Amino acid sequence: MQARRLDTSVLSGEISRLEMELRAVHEARARDAAAQEAETQALLAQLASSLATAETERRRSEAEATTARLQLGKAEAEVTTARLQLVQVEEAARAKLDAMEKTLEREAMAEALMAREAAGRRAERAGYLPNRHALSTTPNRHAHRVSASSFFQQRRPARAAMRRDSTLMYLPNGGKFAIVET
Repeated sequence: MQARRLDTSVLSGEISRLEMELRAVHEARARDAAAQEAETQALLAQLASSLATAETERRRSEAEATTARLQLGKAEAEVTTARLQLVQVEEAARAKLDAMEKTLEREAMAEALMAREAAGRRAERAGYLPNRHALSTTPNRHAHRVSASSFFQQRRPARAAMRRDSTLMYLPNGGKFAIVET
């Protein structure tokens, strides 16, 4: 009986020791699990921070790209506006130049007409009369002489008496004629 008690006490001691070892193993495992959980939580927090940073960077990059696209669109619009303004300025300058050319042509024609009229008046005062019939009756290449008295009798009888002894000369330079005293 005593051997049985001894076996029982040995067995109880052994069970107690095994329970203590098992408790120690459980505690060690719990500590390891807690440490691993803490490490996992730290890694997850670090990963979440990295993801948040990456997302912030992505959004910032997208915002910069959008801003750059907007600035590019604005610059393209400004270039288009500048081109349109340049075309308008060129057209306005062309129109102004055309108007100035037409004005200058009109002024030159008016000056030439006034000069022609003044030259005709001077020629008439000097005794030269315009030949209004030379182009239709005579070739322009040759000068033809006509009696002044017959010319004046046909066209201006009042002056015929003044210039009976003159000769009328048709000139080839555009139908002018001169009265030459004979």
